[in-house]
Amino acid sequence: MPRDQHDKNFEMHFGPLWYSFQHKNCNFIVLYSDEGNPETGEKAFNKPESQKVSPEQFAFLQQALQRGKDNDHQFIFLHHPRWLQGNYGNDWGQRVHPLLKQAGNVTAVFAGHIHHMRYDPADGIEYVTLASVGAHIQSTVPEAGFLHQYHLVTVRPKQVALTAYPVGAAMNVREITGDMQAEVVGLAKQPLEISQRIKITDAGPQAAVLTAKVTNPTSKPIEFTVTPSSGDSHWMLFPSHVHGRLEPGKSQTVKLDAEYSTKTLDSSFRGIDLVLSRDYLAKTTRYRIPDTTTEVEFDLQISEPKDDVANQALLLDGKDDAMRIPAEKIKLPQGPFTVEGWINAASFSDRTAVFAKTQNSEYGIYASKGVPTATAHLGGKYVQVRSSRTLSTKQWHHLALVYDGKSLALFVDGNEEAREAVAPNSKRTTNGLPLFVGADPDGSGTPGSFFHGQVDEFRVSKAAVYTKNFTPNRRLKAEQDTVVMYNFDAAFGPIVFDKGPQKLHLQLNRGGKLTELAP
Repeated sequence: MPRDQHDKNFEMHFGPLWYSFQHKNCNFIVLYSDEGNPETGEKAFNKPESQKVSPEQFAFLQQALQRGKDNDHQFIFLHHPRWLQGNYGNDWGQRVHPLLKQAGNVTAVFAGHIHHMRYDPADGIEYVTLASVGAHIQSTVPEAGFLHQYHLVTVRPKQVALTAYPVGAAMNVREITGDMQAEVVGLAKQPLEISQRIKITDAGPQAAVLTAKVTNPTSKPIEFTVTPSSGDSHWMLFPSHVHGRLEPGKSQTVKLDAEYSTKTLDSSFRGIDLVLSRDYLAKTTRYRIPDTTTEVEFDLQISEPKDDVANQALLLDGKDDAMRIPAEKIKLPQGPFTVEGWINAASFSDRTAVFAKTQNSEYGIYASKGVPTATAHLGGKYVQVRSSRTLSTKQWHHLALVYDGKSLALFVDGNEEAREAVAPNSKRTTNGLPLFVGADPDGSGTPGSFFHGQVDEFRVSKAAVYTKNFTPNRRLKAEQDTVVMYNFDAAFGPIVFDKGPQKLHLQLNRGGKLTELAP
């Protein structure tokens, strides 16, 4: 790639990078916001030094504004909305905006790039950022500008009308300010707080009054509906829904009765979801917030099934399935430990987490592009060991991460693939994030980098179980040093059973299901 990425070739074959023209007593100025770093030529929209208007283009802008000084309106167009600052820096605010303000008749500035709408007027100039028309959209809150659309600008000598047209609708552009958009995004992320868990004993699910709290963190009223639902027809849920309205900063608690009509649990058993629907009531528009679904957690006081159940495995779809083990339940002390399990991958992505709790801390096993790696945050830094082999798909493999107090090792199918020495008794950096089977957490505990395939015989031990090459047991057992151990053989619906001493039985609230073992 040549310096400036073919800017000169573009000018030679297509036309200037910045230009202006006049039409019906309006001046239209097109700027080039991808000039790059003037010293290195690097083009980057996340580095302020690459987002400055060059002296040549700034001089052109001065001249173009002067040519349009007697027009009714002047309109500016560019790719990057540099007035948003952040990674764009403040070159626009310090140099360009004062020039536009001084002109006196700059009506609006239009840009794109960020793939969602927003409106940020300043000093009488309307700064308008457009969403996409066909490109990728993050559908956080579609009605608040996260959608495919085009803008229609109607120009009159003394005024300008702005309307955004998504498919089959029209939107008030001027209402979608940065502040308003931040509020609806925050509202979309505001969870439904459920304080009651459903107790499940050997006598079946116990009747419960579910208590859920809805909060409005915004500066506008909202209306909401909480609807209980389940894929299990044995649940009797009342009322069928609860409506409400919340003024800014207020909260409301809703209560729903839940009762299970039988004491017998089988594979068809399912839990209860609470679906939260909300509308943000702005001055001119009701903005629908995408529904959120929260699963009611179980208080599991149930005996595990007998050992004569079928040999099964946990099937994960590689899209959003994972098994979540809460951080407060993984009682892994400092010192030696082992994380292990069997996997049968249907495919491997560029980044594939198998068992992970990492986030600048803790531990994980990965198989990105099929290459096994093990990592642990020891002595204040990550230590990583990597296999030289690539795993086959549609074949069972045993993976084990082992820390013995002086080194970190990775075993694949019982063979030691790599070992890295560390300072003796290095402490593991801990975190409050969940341990995922089939994914790894981000900083908020949300899973990503999903595994696609089957997982079986997952075990965490507070000891270095393996010190040399070994033949992996296809059926693992709970031992004295076992912290948790899931063989995924028995389940009642979304409940899987821990064979370890904690009896940390879990519900599969992140997807996944038990299936017959792949050959």
